[in-house]
Amino acid sequence: MRNTLIVAAFVAIVLRASALAGDYYVSTAGSDANDGTSRETAFATIAHAVDVAADSDTVRVLAGTYEVAAAISVTEAITIVGDTDNPADVVVRNTAGTVTKTSGSNTDTAHRVFVINNADAILSGIVAEDGRAGGGGGDNKGANILIDSNGGTVTNCIIRNAILCAPGKTQAGGAGIACLSLSGLITHCIITNNFATRGGTTINYWQQGGSAGVHMQAGILRESLIAYNTTKSDNFGSAVYCKVNGGQNDILIENCTIAGNHSEDDNGEFYSIFFNQQSWGANYNPLIRNTLIVGNVGTSGSTKLFADAWVANGNATQLMNAYGRFVNCATDAELPTGLTMVNSGITLTADFRPTAGSSIIDAGAMMQSPVALGLAGNARINGEAVDIGCYEFTASARRPGVIIFVR
Repeated sequence: MRNTLIVAAFVAIVLRASALAGDYYVSTAGSDANDGTSRETAFATIAHAVDVAADSDTVRVLAGTYEVAAAISVTEAITIVGDTDNPADVVVRNTAGTVTKTSGSNTDTAHRVFVINNADAILSGIVAEDGRAGGGGGDNKGANILIDSNGGTVTNCIIRNAILCAPGKTQAGGAGIACLSLSGLITHCIITNNFATRGGTTINYWQQGGSAGVHMQAGILRESLIAYNTTKSDNFGSAVYCKVNGGQNDILIENCTIAGNHSEDDNGEFYSIFFNQQSWGANYNPLIRNTLIVGNVGTSGSTKLFADAWVANGNATQLMNAYGRFVNCATDAELPTGLTMVNSGITLTADFRPTAGSSIIDAGAMMQSPVALGLAGNARINGEAVDIGCYEFTASARRPGVIIFVR
């Protein structure tokens, strides 16, 4: 009898969990007075659906443009997903904040599109755009999306058109997206046309560089394109920034393409990837693998991947240690004599895909964790070498719906 009761109780718990887990829908034609459980009775706002959803639920966002004046905060283990195969069909746009490319202050708080703060939360298949941040209260990272200290996953998203203008702030960065957690994952995303500046304020060598595209404090950035992000009048500006932070320091950047990012003027230095000088402690282990870094243009001092004098402080051993963090990468940047890296024969299409015969084809190593598809949905080769960058070479026609960037 006792065993029967235990089994019955277990079955009841399972059935209850199954009943509770479900889908909620959001539509531009919906109403938050609806129950949200079907496309016909969809909610009107993503924020309301997130408030209603519980662990294991999915919020399905139908095609359309959704304007938000406050960040959508995701603290439960839920999935928010665009309801089509193309993230460009679902646009979530910030409409608040007064920060512009030329105006921002330390009193301007962030007006993000999303804050993800649960290791099991997933954001997928949407556009996040027009986030704003000015550094108020130290809130100066991730103007479009912030993966906060508890982590989360952002996948198959387009992250664009954010502005971060934080004069004098030494940690301002990641206008597109910032990841602050070891449990954070950014994968299969396009991060483009984001802008960051600290208003021309001179930042000392020991302080932290700002990034227009991605700020990585910890976690994984994988299979993503970081292109056409810009800085202005900002010494030590960058496309991607790797920051040391008290123990949470493992960073993996893998099979990404970092291309076409640049400084908008000649009043500051710009680098493809920026390391904090404190990077050389035992707890800091950034690794950049199978990553293509091309066409990033800065001032006369930024023809290299990063600021040599900055990361090495004149120490040749530390300098080679820094370059040693780039494994099976390819670049057109200036390299020290004797350094092995693919830096010739890199031939690409206008949208950064390898052409036939390009030196980056099969030049990468097996990935640290299995990844089935490249950014365009082409199969990675399992058990053998992969191409360097986020796109795997294929001779077949381009899939419909893939964005081509025109500068």
